[in-house]
Amino acid sequence: MSRGSISFGRYELLRRIGAGGMGEIWLARLPGLSGIAKVCVVKKMLPHLSSDRSFVERFLDEAKVVVHLAHGSIAQVFEMGEADGEYFMAMEYVQGKTLARLIARLRERGERFPLPLALYVGIRVCDALAYAHRRADPAGRPLHVVHRDISPANILVSYDGEVKVIDFGAAQSAIKEVNTAPRVVIGNLAYMSPEQARKKPVDGRADIYSIAVVLWELIAWAPLPSGGNSTERWRRAAYPSFTSPSKSQPDVPAEIDQTIMRALSPDRRDRHQGAEALRDDLQRALSQLASETSSSSLSAFLRQLFSEEAEHDRRMVAEALDGGPASGREAHGAEEDADSEVTTAPAALPGGERPLGDDSLDSRTTKPERARFARAASPVAQPVVAPEPGERTIPDRQAFEAAAALRAEQLVAGEECGRSGETTASLRLRPHGLLRLLLFAVAFFLGTVIAAVAFQLARGPVAPPSASEPPEEAPQGR
Repeated sequence: MSRGSISFGRYELLRRIGAGGMGEIWLARLPGLSGIAKVCVVKKMLPHLSSDRSFVERFLDEAKVVVHLAHGSIAQVFEMGEADGEYFMAMEYVQGKTLARLIARLRERGERFPLPLALYVGIRVCDALAYAHRRADPAGRPLHVVHRDISPANILVSYDGEVKVIDFGAAQSAIKEVNTAPRVVIGNLAYMSPEQARKKPVDGRADIYSIAVVLWELIAWAPLPSGGNSTERWRRAAYPSFTSPSKSQPDVPAEIDQTIMRALSPDRRDRHQGAEALRDDLQRALSQLASETSSSSLSAFLRQLFSEEAEHDRRMVAEALDGGPASGREAHGAEEDADSEVTTAPAALPGGERPLGDDSLDSRTTKPERARFARAASPVAQPVVAPEPGERTIPDRQAFEAAAALRAEQLVAGEECGRSGETTASLRLRPHGLLRLLLFAVAFFLGTVIAAVAFQLARGPVAPPSASEPPEEAPQGR
């Protein structure tokens, strides 16, 4: 085992590249014969969830689906098992970026997504969906796989120009044993089909709608509607309204307009009835527009946008294969730098759970529970979460003053952290931090006393209640 790596079954965990309330994602190495190693990704469930049978069953269900999928445009899963008391999946490591990162980089630069490349990405995704939709088990029984979460975050583009669909954690399949609760909508609402948002039965045509939304975003090059509360986002998904891409980009051919708008039909009976049909329409449009477009075109485009990140990832993989010092440099929990994203197969967490902040409508997990899961998954201090409605609070004066004092301590520590990079825990012991806290507490107390006296003087003498008026009730909690 190389210096700094963590042994996990027959794998060596090199650096953590993702974490959430349900699991962790690691860049890993699988040692082989004669010193030949393979770089992969290990996605594992958090230890404290391994005893929860419902989480384990959902994790196993995902493995049951992906183990049957072997396609060039679907990120491959090598193994699913248990090591050191933790369930895990080992998956293909893809050097590249998610389509979401690619879109964000172009918008930062004020550039538009090239129309031929948008069509090419759509063709490759439709290839993957067509394969998944018709896939059967070894006995010939259809699996009826529906991805249900196609979005730019779940589409990878490699530096070699490959396009791969990832994350079948939310997929529907005939072989899954754990069904989604009727009141739960899993997936990204911005790309969700109307029938899925309305909690109706779905088939492959739901995925066709979702990839059409992705294509509309790329071709019209207009951001999807966002904002609002959960109900407003759900309403936009359940009752969508799109205009033709050419309304935003006049150079879009009419044929492409018709193809995208057909795939976006709210009634699934009016859409393409299979992913192959949508793929063929996109292929015809690409042949007429730019027939020379290929994976090489996409590779050159991606490397031009992410030249530094591509070189960084190449060095990181080389060091991982060689067992060099950089391979285990951040193995004990440090996250990947924001400017150097490591794109991997598992964009979601075990069992289809989305990271915190996603648009999923999963009402089973309360806000305090999510905070506790996040704290368990990450060593970084989490913000205080407001209590849910109905939870008991402590309204007395002592609690308020204690909270104010704690906030003062956090402000002092945060100011010092910003200058020196030290941790909050270490700053609490520094003399000048305690002095500032003491001064703040004294100022707070004096301010409270002055405000109370001023308020009483402003009210003046209070007349006793008359016999015809009942006295006011005392405020609750006092």
